[in-house]
Amino acid sequence: TADECNHGTHVAGIIAASGNNGVGISGLAWNARLLPVVVVNGCTGFEANVATGLTWAVDQGARLVNMSLQFYAFNTVFLQAVQYAHAQGALMVAATGNNGNTNVAAPAKWNETIAVAATDNQDVRAAFSNFGPEVDIAAPGVNVWSLSGTAGYVYKSGTSMAAPHVTGAVALLH
Repeated sequence: TADECNHGTHVAGIIAASGNNGVGISGLAWNARLLPVVVVNGCTGFEANVATGLTWAVDQGARLVNMSLQFYAFNTVFLQAVQYAHAQGALMVAATGNNGNTNVAAPAKWNETIAVAATDNQDVRAAFSNFGPEVDIAAPGVNVWSLSGTAGYVYKSGTSMAAPHVTGAVALLH
């Protein structure tokens, strides 16, 4: 797969970059197997595409899904795909959004997911992180160092960087 925005590569590195090799970074779950599913065109996408990708991944056997993305339209097709994945036993981790308000984004807004907000280096909510009663947990999301392309590294901030910390920790428990 090609990562046109370097978002998925950064997220995947947080979860599962090879460890104990003296190179770059180590992901939380070194031995995790990833099933990358591209659901965007360029750097944007539609909820229906995410729904299709989620359903496909679960049908391929994915049982732990990281969704470092955010939508505010609350598309019924997307909700149905999340409910389907949940019914199949998939555990889904989702970013709450980066608007710094109480409008938690989908899919984190929905009960079927683990909603992840972002913290900073003082272990307080990052100013950009959405928050509210839907939030289940918070994780590091400010200036997170991870993979960039095929040979580099970069700092990124966002709830998209916080969610894979939780996904990686859950992968270690499975």
